[in-house]
Amino acid sequence: FRRVLFRSNTDDLFAKYLSFGLIMGIILQAILNICVVIGLVPVTGVTLSPSSIAMYEKALQLLPETALLQLSLAHALLESSEEKNTASRAIGLLQKAQIKQPTPLGWQLLARAYDIAGNRAASLYAAAEFSYSIGNLYAAEKQLQQAEKLSKDNAIKLKIKDLQERVKEEIAENEAVY
Repeated sequence: FRRVLFRSNTDDLFAKYLSFGLIMGIILQAILNICVVIGLVPVTGVTLSPSSIAMYEKALQLLPETALLQLSLAHALLESSEEKNTASRAIGLLQKAQIKQPTPLGWQLLARAYDIAGNRAASLYAAAEFSYSIGNLYAAEKQLQQAEKLSKDNAIKLKIKDLQERVKEEIAENEAVY
């Protein structure tokens, strides 16, 4: 700290700006932390505004087949509202995105959207896909067992069976290696 203060007394303009920037960064961070502790500033972030969703929608109109934009818009929709109709719209976007470019985040958001929409079996299936995609095979196996018990839709049942087979095969391969 003394070196930073020492640099503020020098004739070197770069050293002065650097020391000023470092000192101000530390001071501002300390003020922000104090404000959070005493309750002047919220601990969590601010939710997305409707204008940000409109911007995502405009970008998706310009590039309608972009999986990342579909995923981003669905994420923004889920963060902005916990309503079933919003969740249904996010589900449609996420399903398209996951077909084009499956990602762990896509499965995680899909699980959340299905849960908001009230489809617990599909939510557990998507959570199992997420767990499988990050390599957590035992969690995926448990989620699939729960989804199988709740499942009434034949399409979901078929997806559950398929993923159960993939999980069991991979668990068997991992056990054979060790």
